[in-house]
Amino acid sequence: MMRVWRVSRDRKQAAEVRFFGSFGGFRLTSQTPRQVKFRFAGQRLGDRVNTPIFGVSFIQRTPDSSKYQMAKTTRETVKEHLFWAYANLAMAHTAVEKEQATYKMFNYMIRAKLYKGLSTCSMNIRTLFDDEKIKLSIGTKCNYCNSTDKLALDHILAQKLGGKDEGDNLIFACKSCNSSKGKKDLMDWMAFRGEFLPLMVIRRYLKLTIAFCIDNELMEMKLSDTALQEVPFKINSIPTAYPKPDKLRLL
Repeated sequence: MMRVWRVSRDRKQAAEVRFFGSFGGFRLTSQTPRQVKFRFAGQRLGDRVNTPIFGVSFIQRTPDSSKYQMAKTTRETVKEHLFWAYANLAMAHTAVEKEQATYKMFNYMIRAKLYKGLSTCSMNIRTLFDDEKIKLSIGTKCNYCNSTDKLALDHILAQKLGGKDEGDNLIFACKSCNSSKGKKDLMDWMAFRGEFLPLMVIRRYLKLTIAFCIDNELMEMKLSDTALQEVPFKINSIPTAYPKPDKLRLL
């Protein structure tokens, strides 16, 4: 039987929560006969979300989902930084895939669940197999701008900085993009361009970076460690925040 509770976010506002099945990662923090405080990943929630994945429907009185982003915390290790970056990328990916103009509560829930899952080892990042299929489906065109003019292979993790000369680290780039990027780190080049690269390119970069850190036992290293200056990526240049989804593209 469905139960209906009142959820109070503050003294002025309240929202209705309908539970229908498992909590799917949500937890109750307090309960009275008429009031429940409800949190997910440390945040109070609102905003209407209909998703069988989490088994909960939320109805919010105000539409501003940005109020319910995860609280900012200090991320000090390589693992924390990379997993947070990957979770934010996944959030952006789902919003772009659904052709949303703005981020909604569902997107923030995905980010929170994925970050927690990666941090606790209850979730894993998929291999590059899916990314290789995408690369093949794109065909012979620039993976950065989609041009088909004067293509060459480009290293995602710059070879000069230690990137491997292997298929996983290679994608097509046109002469213009290749020349502009030169020997820059891919994320530094993205910042230089002032425009986000396709999310699938950023995802491949992140996967390669995470694999390198796991293989070389760097995940527990502090971000301030000078040893990170010798790796084939710029960890502090990896984005952990994204523009609105209508300003991004997958491919």
